[in-house]
Amino acid sequence: MVHPNHQRKGIGARLLESAFAVADGETIPIFLTSSAEAFSLYTKMGFQELGTWIIDNEKWARRIVQREDELGIQGIKHLAEQFRGTSEREECMVRWPVVKSQAVEP
Repeated sequence: MVHPNHQRKGIGARLLESAFAVADGETIPIFLTSSAEAFSLYTKMGFQELGTWIIDNEKWARRIVQREDELGIQGIKHLAEQFRGTSEREECMVRWPVVKSQAVEP
């Protein structure tokens, strides 16, 4: 994730290109989940949609508060209230490796 003050300057694309070099060298795909804000960058960089997940923020906020209570952590007790009725849409995406053809000597 690129800090908001530095977004839209090509930093994310350069970071992805570094990951592509490694993944392509190993011929492995890259899987990720994309927020709405990053979706256009990922599609421009060759990622394809696999499906959508809807994340229930209120449910997970309640679970965090519950887990903190179990661990005796003084966390954010109002977290569940803060996220009441909210959810996010995340796109699951993949970029398949680019395999460069090797020249065959005659």
